[in-house]
Amino acid sequence: MGNSMMKVNEKNMKIPSSPKPDASASVKPPEKQHEPGEGIRSLKTSNIFRTLNFELYARPNKTVMVIGVVGFTVCVGYLTYLNYYHYDHNEYYEAFAEDGTKILRPKKSRWDS
Repeated sequence: MGNSMMKVNEKNMKIPSSPKPDASASVKPPEKQHEPGEGIRSLKTSNIFRTLNFELYARPNKTVMVIGVVGFTVCVGYLTYLNYYHYDHNEYYEAFAEDGTKILRPKKSRWDS
């Protein structure tokens, strides 16, 4: 009998409805929480500042970064190649004669005497 009474009481119980928010009450939305790594993008700035400092707000583009790194590596490699094979191992230098013609002369050091 105790169980049947419990069931009846549960059916007759009314759940209180939640109060509806009043339209006239000004409820502030929660401010945006800043996450680590956002940097300067999360600050309030003017459009002029954003235009002049575009690289601070643009997301990194991996394709452009890869092209830049490859291009930089090729340039450094080429300069290294020129320095190693053409400048250091070359034993002659170009000199101009009095009549304006080019003459190849061997490199000499003052220490060689």
